[in-house]
Amino acid sequence: MTDGKERRDIAFRQADENALMAVEALLCASKLPLDGVRGHLANFVLAVED
Repeated sequence: MTDGKERRDIAFRQADENALMAVEALLCASKLPLDGVRGHLANFVLAVED
């Protein structure tokens, strides 16, 4: 039985320099500060759609 919702596969990964601009854009859109993001980027976990 299905509920009519499309199944999406989500993967979690550690952020890296390639994700910096996207992380900063998300934080800005959420009106959150960017202070220290670059220095702590490796501590960020990203949820990405496979």
